[in-house]
Amino acid sequence: MPSYLIRTHRGLEAVVSEEVRRLGGEVQKELAGTLIIEADEEALYRIALEMRTAQRLYLRLHSFRWKHEDDLYLEAQKVDWGLHLKASGRLRCEAYLHESAMQNSHFAALRLKDAIVDQFSDDQGRRPDVDRDNPDILVVLQARHQEAEILLDLGGGPLRSFPSWQGQLHKGQSWQHAAAMLSQAGWADIYPHGGAGIFLIEEAWPLAAEALLEAIHLTPGLLRGEMGLPRWLGCNKPRWRKAWEEAEERHKQALESWEHTIHAYGTSHAGVRGLRDFLRDLRLSPFLRPRFLEWPDLSSILEPHTDASIPGYFCAEFPAYEELHLAQAVHRYASLGQALKRHLPGWNATIYTPQPDLGHRLSLRAHKTRRHAWQEAEYTALSITIPAHTDDAQSQDPAPTYVWQHHEGAQMFANRLRKNLDGLKGWRKQQEVTCYRAYDAEMNEYNAAIDVYEDHAIIQEYQAPSTIDARRAEQRLHDILLVAPDILDIPREHIYFKQRRKQKGTNQYEKQAEEQDFTEVREGDLRFLVNLTDYLDTGLFLDHRTVRRWLHKEAQDKDFLNLFCYTGTATVHAAAGGARSTCSVDLSKTYLFWARENMKHNGFTRSNHRYIQADCLVWLEHTEETYDLIFLDPPTFSNSKRMEQTLDVQRDHIALLQHALRLLRPDGLLLFSTNKLDFQLDTDALQALDTTVEDVTKASIPRDFQRSPKIHRCWRIRHAHSSTRRK
Repeated sequence: MPSYLIRTHRGLEAVVSEEVRRLGGEVQKELAGTLIIEADEEALYRIALEMRTAQRLYLRLHSFRWKHEDDLYLEAQKVDWGLHLKASGRLRCEAYLHESAMQNSHFAALRLKDAIVDQFSDDQGRRPDVDRDNPDILVVLQARHQEAEILLDLGGGPLRSFPSWQGQLHKGQSWQHAAAMLSQAGWADIYPHGGAGIFLIEEAWPLAAEALLEAIHLTPGLLRGEMGLPRWLGCNKPRWRKAWEEAEERHKQALESWEHTIHAYGTSHAGVRGLRDFLRDLRLSPFLRPRFLEWPDLSSILEPHTDASIPGYFCAEFPAYEELHLAQAVHRYASLGQALKRHLPGWNATIYTPQPDLGHRLSLRAHKTRRHAWQEAEYTALSITIPAHTDDAQSQDPAPTYVWQHHEGAQMFANRLRKNLDGLKGWRKQQEVTCYRAYDAEMNEYNAAIDVYEDHAIIQEYQAPSTIDARRAEQRLHDILLVAPDILDIPREHIYFKQRRKQKGTNQYEKQAEEQDFTEVREGDLRFLVNLTDYLDTGLFLDHRTVRRWLHKEAQDKDFLNLFCYTGTATVHAAAGGARSTCSVDLSKTYLFWARENMKHNGFTRSNHRYIQADCLVWLEHTEETYDLIFLDPPTFSNSKRMEQTLDVQRDHIALLQHALRLLRPDGLLLFSTNKLDFQLDTDALQALDTTVEDVTKASIPRDFQRSPKIHRCWRIRHAHSSTRRK
């Protein structure tokens, strides 16, 4: 029995072996990306026509060892080429070499061609033509080290080729992988019994296309046409024609009985467009009509197929979510898992995810996982059998209001968050507070803060200690991300996730993203621009709300200096409080522009409001201007490249205060604040500067931060000889 060689993608060998056996062949040896098989004539024709998971099918002609290019010519002439090609025919030769006796594959292909045509010239007096585009046979030399083999390509090229299709797959995609995934999901046992296929795709549209090709029995051989094997002189033309006609008849019958049991929904325009173009070029558009949807209403898609007696297959592809939008991602995974369990019990499913950790939120056990790359991104395929309902009544239960309501931990967190909101409701209304902290890690298991900015919110996860199990911490974080939008009644697309870690040798205002999306929020009668996406902080420190109000009250007819002004929210309050003039100093051009915009939004555009871009440490040493009211809120640490030296608030605070006090008028007030939790004020040094110091930290902490009050420290500082009564 002749021996054949099959090429496939590494990792698909077992699936290919199973398909070879199903088509009547026998697998002799299984290597990485290669199978050696035997097949009789009938099985060979079926394999050539129907094989879906293989890349190439070769007839093995001659194996040999070589040391020199002349060996190739001599060994190639040992093959009786008259059994494979007529002298009037056309051929093409290819060579694939790996550390072999010859390094130039093009030259090796020429030597192989010379051996073949010279044999015809010697035996028959004429030679075949070389035709790269439309050959009768394709002869391949493959060699590794000193081992070489001459093969005849019975597919005439790739087995999965589509002459009528004008497009191409993206890098990392392949028809063989699509067929393998469908095989592993049991698709061949689903569609013959009326089972449906539902595909929710981004870029993995070949899966939906392959499912249709299989269901309508449109085989790779029928799509290739008269290429490869039927042009081979060794082909039994009557038997081949019979196999071809039988395949055509199966395809025709499948089309006549088609019941539109495959449905494709695209969550990206590119995916839908790719599938539509493929179907159009193959004239298959009437049999599958993909639709574009924003993240769809899963119940409307799945509910029509809720029939446990009919098997089905579901496939979904998730995009890669940025960390910022993790709340939306977690909810989509959780809601999909819940919808699958409710509507598609007993179905097989494949979930493609670039973030396998999020796959746990499906709450479905994957019996197999496999990794591969699409468009240079790593994806994991989760193969799942959706559990069947054990109780008929279960499927009749009303759908849960929230995807998390059956999770005990999530329920506990939801109760806490509700309690916090209820406790703040009266205070928020009385104080006209629209931006506030709703939760601040009061439950040790849920180590995060939630800040609300009107109809937006930020969830900040605090860095967990190394002693905490990472998987459990991730589970609790996902609980927060699921629960918070529902309890806060804020759309998930308005929920942003950030991770707050200890700053080590970097500026605390380091950029996190590049969305440049500003949102206007209110604080009393004032309006501020916040950026919820690009930085760890938003431009509005909620814990300084009370301090800003103090400045507002103190500012009447005062000259106000805001050092390390950040986005100028304190300056806005001072201006609104009637300050005679304001001066905002910061090293960052970005933040000074932001501060100017905040002032402009509140109508403060006159020349008595100045903005100075400078290193505050240097500026303080050289300026001679004096002020009635100074706000000093330096970062904990900064090593900006534009600074002449680093800033460490613990090390440098006395120098900062000394320079600031030099600018403070005799009856003036300096408010000093820091967020360094272990900060120690050097009171002895301050007393030596002839000052009076009042620790107002407790009074400065707003109501929404009093659950975890160690958010900042604050002092009111005056000259000791001031005649002004301390506030």
